Amino acid sequence: MLSNITVLPDESLGGIEREYREVNRKAAVGERIKIVNPIASFGDYERGDIMTVYSTGSGGVHTVETAEGWDGCGHIFIGDDEYVTLEPTDTVHLPIKGRISGTERFRMVDRKAAMGDRVIIVNEGRESCGGAYYRKGNVGYFVEYGQLYENIRVSFDGTFRKCYVSPGDYRVLEPLTVAPLLSEQSAQDQAAATISALALRLDALTERMDALEAKVDAAYTTQLTTEADPEAVLKAVRKFSEGLKRSVSDALKTPQQRRDEIVERAKADVKELAREDGKYLVPTSFGNNYVTNVEFIVNRDKRKVTAILRGAASNKVRAVGRAKCAPNDVFNAHIGKAISLRRALGLDVPAESAYGGSRK
Repeated sequence: MLSNITVLPDESLGGIEREYREVNRKAAVGERIKIVNPIASFGDYERGDIMTVYSTGSGGVHTVETAEGWDGCGHIFIGDDEYVTLEPTDTVHLPIKGRISGTERFRMVDRKAAMGDRVIIVNEGRESCGGAYYRKGNVGYFVEYGQLYENIRVSFDGTFRKCYVSPGDYRVLEPLTVAPLLSEQSAQDQAAATISALALRLDALTERMDALEAKVDAAYTTQLTTEADPEAVLKAVRKFSEGLKRSVSDALKTPQQRRDEIVERAKADVKELAREDGKYLVPTSFGNNYVTNVEFIVNRDKRKVTAILRGAASNKVRAVGRAKCAPNDVFNAHIGKAISLRRALGLDVPAESAYGGSRK
């Protein structure tokens, strides 16, 4: 690990890990801090804890890391000599393509993409892509230049095939580390890389199958006799083709791809549990509900996530839920958020298969 650098998920980039520079200065409201010299913690925080600043004061800051803070509002006072301020850098960590474990470091650069460049989305999509839009943190490869407003066309990893991206919505990722040669990797990672290559071939085959489906559609529409039911035949052909594509695609998925699907389900769960205005309802003992906002506290060192639900009007803590990653599982903040939120709302947590591993 680089000295004086902390790596944390950045929610403004969809949870992608980003490097933060540890700086010895007073933190501002909204900034993250890291405890390096706990003097008077009284058990509320430890060395290495990551916190977010709620307000500043003389000689220190207040954080929002717990519902049992000293002032009764969930705020803990941290002395200025107990922490360092975390400043975000332009360096992010991404999984090594074709490998089960390990990451590569990339610098985000604000320039026009060139052929072969890898890019990351930094602003929500304004261009439609088959009814969907690109989101912050989506990563893909530059394919070609668009025809309008200097847009570029990007093939996104595991999201949509190709989409036009507006200028200013992306940054070019310039590699800072070089991935090891395939021959130098473990047998497990070599197998994963082979599967990844096969998956690319599957994409090409899928496009060919789509084209063949269109030809079959036209042929049966114009050539079938009245003794046959063209609509029924076409439905059967399409159903078989779609089932075949799903089966082959699922068989070729790498462990990382399956993990990504689980993370996406957890992200969707957090959004679906909210009302349209983004607020959550906490049941009360007298029949109605509290309207609340959620605040997530992610502690990667302790492998735990806390969901704090505060009244939208009163800002009082109405419910707290916690999730801790099991020792034999891989910590993921999004999965922890979904589980802790469900517990705060008094809802059942889905089976382990839905969220990929057990949480306490």
